Amino acid sequence: MSFRGVNVDFGLAVYTGHDDNGYPVTQYDAYGSEDTTGGSNAGVGAQPTSHTFGFYGRLRDPEKAPDGNVVQGSVGNILLFHDGDDTRVFTLDDPRVTQLLPVLKPGGSVQYGYTKANKVSFHVIDGEDGDQTIFVPVGDKAHQVRVGFDANDKPIVSLTHADGQGIELFEKKIVLKASGGTNYIELSNDKIVLNGNVTVTGGLNIAPKTSKALVTVDDLKNTLGALINVLQALPPTAPPTVGAATITALQTVAGTINATLQVVGTLSTKSS
Repeated sequence: MSFRGVNVDFGLAVYTGHDDNGYPVTQYDAYGSEDTTGGSNAGVGAQPTSHTFGFYGRLRDPEKAPDGNVVQGSVGNILLFHDGDDTRVFTLDDPRVTQLLPVLKPGGSVQYGYTKANKVSFHVIDGEDGDQTIFVPVGDKAHQVRVGFDANDKPIVSLTHADGQGIELFEKKIVLKASGGTNYIELSNDKIVLNGNVTVTGGLNIAPKTSKALVTVDDLKNTLGALINVLQALPPTAPPTVGAATITALQTVAGTINATLQVVGTLSTKSS
C-alpha cells in the first residue's frame, strides 16, 4: 500500500533497542520473509521507531525455540513506512499480551506493560463512568488501586495490597483494614471505630473536655468511694427488708473494692 510515494506495510519486530544516541530502534522481518531468527540474523537492519505523542511503548523481543527460530505467535506486530531508502517503524500490538488484557467497555482504554514473567500490569479507564483501576501482578496475586465508584455509585478511592490489607476512602469515612478483614480502624466526622484487639505502647494523653469519653482514675475512686461509705454504714439489721447475710456480702464487696482502689491509686502514682 502506498500514499504519496510512501509505501506502508506490516511487519514483525524481531528486536527492539536504542541506537548510540538513545533513540528507539526496531529490527524487523516483513510478513512473508523466510528469515524469522531475529537479532543479527535478521535480513533488515534496525530502523528508527516512532510513537504517538504522550505515550511510548517498547515491545518485548520474541521467544526463541531451541533451533534458534522465533516461536510462532510470540512476535510483536509493527507498521512500516518506506520512503525510498528510508524506513520508519510504528509499534502495534503483541499477540502474547492481547489475550491477557481486561475486556474494555465502549469508550474505555487501557495502558499496559508486559513483564518478563509473562504477566500484564495495566491501568484501565472505564468507558461508562470514568472509573480507573491500576493492577500490578505480584505472583498469583496483585496490588490494586481503584478510583471511581462503588456498587452503589458512591465515590470511592481504594488501595489494596496483594496480601489483602488496604485503605478505603468512602464518601464520608476512611477505613484502614488488616489483611484478614476483621481488624480495622474506621474514621468519620462523628466517631472513630477500633475493631479488634488494641495494644497501646507508650503514653496515652487524654485532653480534658466537657464530656469525657473515658472514665479517669479520680472519677472511679470518687464514685466507688461513695459506694463504699454507703455499704459500710449499713447496720446489721436495717433496713428491715435487707437480711444480715446480704449486708455482710455487700460489705465484703466494699472491702474488695477498697483494696482495688488502693492498687489503682498505686498505679496512678507510678504512671504520673
